Amino acid sequence: MNTLCRSVRRQFLATASRFQCLPTQIQQYATEATAAQVQSSPGLLIRSKPAKQLTKFNKPFSPRKQYLFLEYEKIFSETPAVLVVQCNNLKSTEWTELRQKLLKEGQGARATLTRTGIVRAVVKNTELTNIRPLFSGPTCVIHWTAKDIAEHGGKLDLSAGLVGAINCVEKHKKLVLVGGKVAGQLMNPEMVKRVAELPPLDQLRGQVVGLLQMPARRLHDVLSRNQQRLLGLLKQHSEGAGSPPS
Repeated sequence: MNTLCRSVRRQFLATASRFQCLPTQIQQYATEATAAQVQSSPGLLIRSKPAKQLTKFNKPFSPRKQYLFLEYEKIFSETPAVLVVQCNNLKSTEWTELRQKLLKEGQGARATLTRTGIVRAVVKNTELTNIRPLFSGPTCVIHWTAKDIAEHGGKLDLSAGLVGAINCVEKHKKLVLVGGKVAGQLMNPEMVKRVAELPPLDQLRGQVVGLLQMPARRLHDVLSRNQQRLLGLLKQHSEGAGSPPS
């Protein structure tokens, strides 16, 4: 009986040890996969100086930080505009509701939570470097992906997207728009709202073309009227010259 108990106990301990090592193996696999992705992914933002590869302790960054660095870099390289929003203690249900509203009202806009230190490192020494001061405290970015733009036929109505995204932010008490970057320009909240009120780009182009054609049209009208008047005068003169004297 004692021998049977000892045998069962050994089998139980062996099985338990195998299950205990599974989380470690899974974590090791995820770490190796992330490191491979980091090594195979090229830089997406143009930098005046290369990004740091080592910590201040001369050690490589953790796979998690490298993964987030790549994700943030992909966001900034794909999106035509980015809004920086302070978010204060949002619950998971509130996040789900916000993301659903952004997809519906913001032309496919997405909200991504950011880690301040990593996102500031991403935009450092790039054309987005002056957006770094906006990332302070708990923040998220509202952006559009290349897939979202492709779903709209490659022509995203950015004005409508900004209007929808700003409305979603302003309706939420725990969200505050602190600024953004649109068409390469750093903007405060009021500037972002003014840009959002502009008509679509195609409509603006049509208005510019109309303004450029207006002087030519006016000149054509003046010349046409004078030509008709000149023809009338010549006709009167020819008729007067051909009539017999009284």
